[in-house]
Amino acid sequence: MEYPLGGSCGEVMLDTVLFEQVVINIVKNAVESAPSHIRIASYKTPDNLTVLDISNNGAPILPETAARLFTPFFTTKPNGQGLGLILIREVLASHGCRFSLQTREDGITCFRVEFAGNHPLR
Repeated sequence: MEYPLGGSCGEVMLDTVLFEQVVINIVKNAVESAPSHIRIASYKTPDNLTVLDISNNGAPILPETAARLFTPFFTTKPNGQGLGLILIREVLASHGCRFSLQTREDGITCFRVEFAGNHPLR
């Protein structure tokens, strides 16, 4: 696994307990997609957004699945409950984050979180 977290990405105010669960769920989903490589990277964009990318080279997300990923109780896992991505969505939304989960043209699946500056805790 690769953890390129170098450089200064700025400060983001978070509820650490909730955000820890978000990161655990995203990484767990990446691992369960049977990849041989997981990459975690954080960086600043030219427009000063702090970004966290968690990507893997596991099975791609099919378009029909992508449309339902954040639907309650939808799962592609045999023993899944379909609540993990719902929790992630709610926590990220409550922190003012934008996010996406998609398989890129190069076959890499990436969960991207964009932090909107120094968002205060609610």
